[in-house]
Amino acid sequence: MAKVTVAIPTYNREAYLKDCIQSILQQSFQDFEVIVFDNHSDFDTKRLVQSFNDSRIKLLINSENIGGIANLDQAFCYKYATPYVIVFHDDDVMHPDLLLKEVALLDNNENIVFVVTDLHEAKIDGSVFEFPEVKNNKSTLIFSDYTDLVRLLLKHFGFCFDSIMYRTFALNGIVEYSKRFNKWCDRPFFIDIAKKGMVAVIREGLVNYRVHNGQDSMAEHSAEFNYFINVYNYYKACLPQPLTKADKRLFHRWSTNNLILLIASFSSGASTYFKLLKQCYEMDLFKPSYINIRGVYYIILVVKKWIRMFFK
Repeated sequence: MAKVTVAIPTYNREAYLKDCIQSILQQSFQDFEVIVFDNHSDFDTKRLVQSFNDSRIKLLINSENIGGIANLDQAFCYKYATPYVIVFHDDDVMHPDLLLKEVALLDNNENIVFVVTDLHEAKIDGSVFEFPEVKNNKSTLIFSDYTDLVRLLLKHFGFCFDSIMYRTFALNGIVEYSKRFNKWCDRPFFIDIAKKGMVAVIREGLVNYRVHNGQDSMAEHSAEFNYFINVYNYYKACLPQPLTKADKRLFHRWSTNNLILLIASFSSGASTYFKLLKQCYEMDLFKPSYINIRGVYYIILVVKKWIRMFFK
């Protein structure tokens, strides 16, 4: 039996999937299996998998397209035989030492339920297999309290959802999270799993996160604004209540300044923008007194957007 399963939910990303699998096969740690959960893609996924000529790669093809969330849920609910699992994005690639470093942490501390790493955004005009040099001064963090993980999120740490290696027993389905948070369900999902034990955070960008057109996280619609609000309220509720002075400052700095730019994505103009801003203020998510330099920069971006809209 292998030590790790790398599960890859995929749909219609032939070239990206090929890069993804190649990065897994090039790992310094080789005791793994790969299971591709194909959501009835238009191309010949079987041919692609067979081209690697590696018996560790298994392919499960849906008889029809069941939707992205349902296919992702299959990957999280599958009955794995391995003690550790990563559910990896089909359009990203792994640093060669990702599996090695995460397995070592889980092997050495049975109380850790998952290990997560930072991410590195892959440049469109560069090689997706090129990683920045790792700085030796970035130590690994171990959290015994999930609220410390939430605080790290609020400090803008770049958690990479598909870099998480879980203990298999800790996994559960993601559908209920998607109903509440839509495609932004990843962080509430792994925060809840963090409640089951300790968490290790490797502060190195060990996944090249590919940013491209058509990516799910790039598509925003006004009807989805409430899902963002649910995420913000979830973070706030995860902190010990009532909020300490330090937690209140941390949360409101994060939420206030992020909302300045976020609300612009859901606004057709100034009228809609200030209506949504008022809504956030009334929900205690937006506090003008916490606007910082980053927030001022976002205000400038929003104003520039309105000017461009006005002169179109």
